[in-house]
Amino acid sequence: MLVFNQDKLEKFGRRHAAARKPIHRWLEAAEAARWETPADLKRYDPAASLLGKGKVVFNLGGNNFRLFVIAAFAAGVITVEWIGTHAEYDRMNF
Repeated sequence: MLVFNQDKLEKFGRRHAAARKPIHRWLEAAEAARWETPADLKRYDPAASLLGKGKVVFNLGGNNFRLFVIAAFAAGVITVEWIGTHAEYDRMNF
């Protein structure tokens, strides 16, 4: 998959050192993946939350961090929309 807005991941990782390795692992897996359907993504990560219309939330770092993306499965593209702590996620409305 092609991952857009990686700068959001980098900025977050600079502020939260504990998130760096989980972000790196997720990014490597996402870039190597070819998720053509939401079912393909769920086979990779059963804990990912599919919110509809390509919206996906991943739990990173033992559920300490949340990553919100929009996946265009047919195009092979993921756009990073938001990343934050679990507490920050609880205040968001996606």
